[in-house]
Amino acid sequence: DVAEMPECDADTMRAVLTTGHGGLEMLEYREDVPVPVPADGEVLIRVCHALELAHSKGVIHLDIKPDNVMIGQFGEVYLLDWGVALPLNEPRPRQIAGTPAYMAPEMILLENPLDPKTDVYLLGSVLHQVLTGRPRHMADSLYEAMASIVLSEEVEFPPEIHQEIAEICNKATRKEPEERFGSVRELREALEAYLRHRGSIDLTEAAEATLEEVESILDSANTSGEIKVDAHRGFTEEDARARIGPALFAGTLAPLVGFYDGVFGPGAGSFYMIGFVGLLGFGILRATAHTKIANAASNLGSLGLYAATGAVVWPVGLAMALFAFLGAQVGARLAMRLGARLIRPLLVFVACAMALKLLADPANPLTAALGPLLAH
Repeated sequence: DVAEMPECDADTMRAVLTTGHGGLEMLEYREDVPVPVPADGEVLIRVCHALELAHSKGVIHLDIKPDNVMIGQFGEVYLLDWGVALPLNEPRPRQIAGTPAYMAPEMILLENPLDPKTDVYLLGSVLHQVLTGRPRHMADSLYEAMASIVLSEEVEFPPEIHQEIAEICNKATRKEPEERFGSVRELREALEAYLRHRGSIDLTEAAEATLEEVESILDSANTSGEIKVDAHRGFTEEDARARIGPALFAGTLAPLVGFYDGVFGPGAGSFYMIGFVGLLGFGILRATAHTKIANAASNLGSLGLYAATGAVVWPVGLAMALFAFLGAQVGARLAMRLGARLIRPLLVFVACAMALKLLADPANPLTAALGPLLAH
């Protein structure tokens, strides 16, 4: 029986693909397309569902390509053009049919049977175009396309393509059908598994890249023993070579100290000072100035939060702000005049006093743990 398909307001997957250049972003939700779709990866999964149904009815499609996938205005997906589809219980025709840019080897080798794994290959060809922006067997001539189809060599994808999705694509387009996924369902499940955890892959790769950058910085510093010299140079007024860049400092130590300042508070300025001197190589005077700016930013953030919740005791807060401003004026002038001679002992004194105060607090967990031992 032949049924007429109703007219639908849709666009082809090919039109969606031609708006991009391939890559992992094509697997994500996109709005820069003629018809907004959840993701090209999700579209492929829906096509897999359609093919699973067809295969369960004993029919293979044999011409899966972006031109035959329509995406409706509400994200619905249609698999069209079943003109060369073949019932599995019938012998294959003795002529070549399909689109060369996506074809499986057995489609042009007439002595080989066609089965659902042929559709698996075609799906892999479409995935290849999603990832690279070009069909699996794009060539300048039909002869070159046919050679590419018959050989079906493993593709080496660019490094920005995750290895897992590259292996899925290559497995789906293996030359020998028995080396491919056993069914469209297996391919779909592999795609779904990848799409579920690809975010964690991005995070892992970003962390590894950051680690490599830090190791490179440390290695370059160690080549001439500079890191040892810098580690023992102490708090001086001269700038030294930075061990990390400002961007890495802003993305690592700065938010950590800011978080500590928001949760606990005491000692945040000392941590900033040590970071500016030890990691960015600032001289002590320059580090002090930047520490004041960092503390001011942290205090303004806290003020905004507490003001929004109505938890600010304004008379006390304004009085503290006024005297903090006056103290900063006096401190800045003394720092400019005396430099490290003032700041170094003052920093050590404040750090020691803060440590003694915290240890003297009976509620301090460390004091509670050491108390019985010291009593004996």
